[in-house]
Amino acid sequence: MTGPTRDFWQERLAANDTPWDRGDASPHLAAWLGSIALTPCRILVPGCGAGHEVAVLAGAGFDVTALDYAPAAIDLTRERLARANLQATLVQADALEWQPATPSTQSTNKPACARCTPISGESMPTNPRFEGFESQ
Repeated sequence: MTGPTRDFWQERLAANDTPWDRGDASPHLAAWLGSIALTPCRILVPGCGAGHEVAVLAGAGFDVTALDYAPAAIDLTRERLARANLQATLVQADALEWQPATPSTQSTNKPACARCTPISGESMPTNPRFEGFESQ
């Protein structure tokens, strides 16, 4: 799969040429947090961009890992977290190549939220590349 290069994203973010950025976290995230469908856990935000969702999740008590392959995105996320006095793990890497430094030893097939509950009690498939980011 090919797509925009790291340089493409770096240039767009550095120039603040991000018309898709609403300046805040997705309203769906607020709805999920408000409905308790999504509760604090270890969570990965791939393609974190300017870090809006990262800050909201960190502020709600999640153990957040923010991943983006554009250094400008990591810088924006770091600045957003610092202004809000919040913490998250920031990783500048390609999501298709990145591996967590310490995979969880308590991996499970449980869904991350009520909306993800499998039908007929079947277990959820997991992606071993992101082991440790499933609901624990």
